[in-house]
Amino acid sequence: MSRDLVTKLKAHFERYQAARPMHPVLVEIAKDESMATADLFRLALEDVRGNWDDSQSELSEDLLSAVLRPSWVSPDHVNFPLLILQQRVDEETLQAAWNLLQEKDSASRILAAQVLRELPGLEDAPQPHSAEVLQRLQEAARVEPKQGVLAWLLAAIGWQRLPESTEFLLHHVRHSARGIRLIVADNLLMGGSTPEDVTPAWQEGVMSLLLDPDEEVQWSMLYEITARPELMAEHRQEIEKEIRPMVDGFSKDLQEQAEEMFAAFAGLEKKP
Repeated sequence: MSRDLVTKLKAHFERYQAARPMHPVLVEIAKDESMATADLFRLALEDVRGNWDDSQSELSEDLLSAVLRPSWVSPDHVNFPLLILQQRVDEETLQAAWNLLQEKDSASRILAAQVLRELPGLEDAPQPHSAEVLQRLQEAARVEPKQGVLAWLLAAIGWQRLPESTEFLLHHVRHSARGIRLIVADNLLMGGSTPEDVTPAWQEGVMSLLLDPDEEVQWSMLYEITARPELMAEHRQEIEKEIRPMVDGFSKDLQEQAEEMFAAFAGLEKKP
């Protein structure tokens, strides 16, 4: 790796950190063609490998926390080459990600999922390439043996914001690992845009997560419904019938989130 590239990345990162808002500056930095995409992938992969134990098969809490937040949000570290790659929506970036999905090295598969999840970001999804991205991610997820990698793949699938994303996530609603179920709860509603998108299977999955034995999974599903009550409006009666009798037995945090969901549903009645 050339010293010039490392120096340039450092200067770009300092400029990015100082910018308010930061995103427009990141988009501009990504257009710097003197930073080769292949070199950025190598640096990003070094970063992932430095934070991933390849012998790890279970989903750790630290990794789960990282999957549940956007790549640019980090308490102590940002993989800056990754952020740049996520703004390079072109054939070279896509092909490099496809290749990494096939690698035996699980860190490579994680990086592929990280790039594809935010290419270029949730607010811009779905993109013209989202259908192909979804297909490739699904193929990888079906055979992925490691929970840590699967978590990233499922999050990337959710972030494509396609109805087919939800259909795939539904297969993991009752996964034995609570971390995987939490990822599903966090992403399940992203594939819908209208109440008509919510199929009976989708509603069944939502109810399963609302009644999950893990409190954090329950909280996440309550939170997601609260954020998008109109999507689940036609199923409000069934949801409230199940949840209201349970509220008194909830923890304080869970009670508060349930009440916020009830209020969000009630607020729909006031809308014209």
